[in-house]
Amino acid sequence: MTSIILAALSKGRLKELTRDWFAAKGVTIARPGGACSYLGAIDGMPKVTVRFFPASKAADSRHN
Repeated sequence: MTSIILAALSKGRLKELTRDWFAAKGVTIARPGGACSYLGAIDGMPKVTVRFFPASKAADSRHN
């Protein structure tokens, strides 16, 4: 099975809205390394990695 990387914002209101949206669907995004970690996971989905990005990096990534 192929791994999936899910990009999410690392802090701020949009981060909270994203986590709340996934939680409402029964999907929990975990950040095992703490608030300073840029890697996370989704509980029960070992093939999914969550990468947290600052908002400035997320905006820049649309050009890559």
